[in-house]
Order: sequence, then structure tokens, then C-alpha cells
Amino acid sequence: MTKPRSFVMSFIVLCFIILFNSEKKTSALIICNPNDPELGDSLCVDKYRQGSFCTREGVCSNPFRTGCLRNVLPNKFTKLRACNSYDDADTVERGECAVNPFGYEEV
Repeated sequence: MTKPRSFVMSFIVLCFIILFNSEKKTSALIICNPNDPELGDSLCVDKYRQGSFCTREGVCSNPFRTGCLRNVLPNKFTKLRACNSYDDADTVERGECAVNPFGYEEV
């Protein structure tokens, strides 16, 4: 009888943890103040890494928009990442991604 009880208790604890944590909102956005020497670009570089800046919307930019590995290991990963449905129409012009030459659809 120990195994069914321990399973039930584990299940109840797991459900409690999931319910408790589901109420918390998480976000990767870092709020900043444009043109502020301490809470602007320097905050974004400090929180993300070199290449991030404070946008006029008041959030830090993503320094990995051109590709994570390309940003961290530029000598080994020289090609741009393939554009996806999250990219806007100007992403190619900004040099953040390359048009997919194979025309495959995202999963």
C-alpha cells in the first residue's frame, strides 16, 4: 500500500506546485529608459550582453536577433539565421536573417 499512497502524494504535490507557479507572470523583457546613462544602453548591455540597446519603446533589444551562435562564435558561424514567421518585413533589410532558399514551412 506504500506505493499507491506515495504516488498519490507525489501527484498532489506536483499539482500544487503547478497551480502555485502558474499564477506568476514571467517575462524576458527588460525595462529601460532611453537616453539615460545608467538605466539606458548600459543597463541593457549589463543585463543581456554587448550589442543590446534601449529601444525607444523602453525595453532592451535582443542582441541575438541575428542568431545566438553567430553572435557568440562569430568566427565559426558566419551565415545568418533563416528568417521565420516572428520576423517582420524589415528584418532582411536590417541584416538580421536571410530569406529561406528552400521554402520549407515552420513546424
